[in-house]
Amino acid sequence: MIAALIVGIVTAIHDGDTFSIGKQRIRVFGIDAPELHQQCSPAPGQCSPCGEAAREALSAMILGKEVRCADRGRSYDRVVAECIVDGAAIGPAMVAQGQAVVYRQFLKKADKPAYLGAEAGAKRAGEGLWAMTWVPPADWRKHRARLECER
Repeated sequence: MIAALIVGIVTAIHDGDTFSIGKQRIRVFGIDAPELHQQCSPAPGQCSPCGEAAREALSAMILGKEVRCADRGRSYDRVVAECIVDGAAIGPAMVAQGQAVVYRQFLKKADKPAYLGAEAGAKRAGEGLWAMTWVPPADWRKHRARLECER
């Protein structure tokens, strides 16, 4: 089965893992970025808006550019898609910058090297999230945990 292809100019960035091409909302496959209002801590007692930083990183990478996306499923009102901009896969690029973590439960065997390799490299280099204290986005969304500076 061939995945549906979505090609177009990115018109809006909603957060670190969701964007729009016109009215079509697209969730980047394989990653989970901090929520827009989520904070991380670069040092004890300090807060940094890591959700906004993730959105800014995705915006710098794709806003106003043509992306090519292969449909990988649905999540709420969005298409979940593996997307490429300027010849680079968006998901692994966001993970490599430390602006998102790998959404392991959705990866297939063929996906793992690119995504897990990008995350291992970001961890080793202390990129983005890996330079701070943070709550996994899934736990933050479910109100399981918050940093002290967010309370």
